[in-house]
Amino acid sequence: MYLEEYCRKKEVDLVDLNKNLLAAQSLKIGQQQQERLNLPDTEIDETGALVVYHDTPDPVTDDEVLVKDGRELSDAFAKLFKQIALYLHPDRLQNLSDDEKEERLELFKEAQKALKEERYYFLLDLSERFGVRTPKNYKQQTRWMKSKIHEIDSQISQEKGTYNYKYAECETEEDRERLMRNFIYQVFKVHVE
Repeated sequence: MYLEEYCRKKEVDLVDLNKNLLAAQSLKIGQQQQERLNLPDTEIDETGALVVYHDTPDPVTDDEVLVKDGRELSDAFAKLFKQIALYLHPDRLQNLSDDEKEERLELFKEAQKALKEERYYFLLDLSERFGVRTPKNYKQQTRWMKSKIHEIDSQISQEKGTYNYKYAECETEEDRERLMRNFIYQVFKVHVE
């Protein structure tokens, strides 16, 4: 809404800008597709080295190690879930009060959801609460935790880089107008005074 108001105030036709942008994007996509079709499979560059344009398998990467670790962790936490389920499953709750049964049933459902969503921290908390031994794959757990931290940091960085986030962080009208000028220039390549 602020962008529309800003464009009205600066007499910038946002509809025309969008039409021009779509036309330019369509043209660029067509050019990229044509370029891909005209590439040779291989060629010799200026240094005499062979350049291959088709996909070749890469050696084992850190991502493949993380995938393997992820599968092993998933299996380990599936076993941990089964052990926790012995304390939470509705069929095992005969000697408890109704309130305790209800609480454990909710924990059981949450544990199922946590396993499915790979929220292993929740399972570790439950295992500690009920005295269930945890898996001893610390190196894999550490690599997994580091990859999750990196993934979350990347998501945070992406969010902070959006214009919505930057707009929310603007403290003055001048900051908002500067942000709108930058946005219009970045998207439409049009200078607004």
